[in-house]
Amino acid sequence: MRQQFDLSLYLVIGPDHCAGRDMADVAEAAARGGAGLVQLRDKTSTSRGQIEAARALKARLDRKSTRLNSSQTSTSYAG
Repeated sequence: MRQQFDLSLYLVIGPDHCAGRDMADVAEAAARGGAGLVQLRDKTSTSRGQIEAARALKARLDRKSTRLNSSQTSTSYAG
């Protein structure tokens, strides 16, 4: 059975979208505000940097049961 999630608030986030704030903090705030899905979009970081960012985001978003998706790999980081 496929898990349902709310797409009424869908955040697309990357290092350039956070105005110097920690990306995980911004994503967690969006999850608290009702984001059902967060998409990591980072076209400038190395693969290692993208993976580290995805892990940091996933750790924060798992607490809120918010799904994480990466546009670079089309891989969902859902728990």
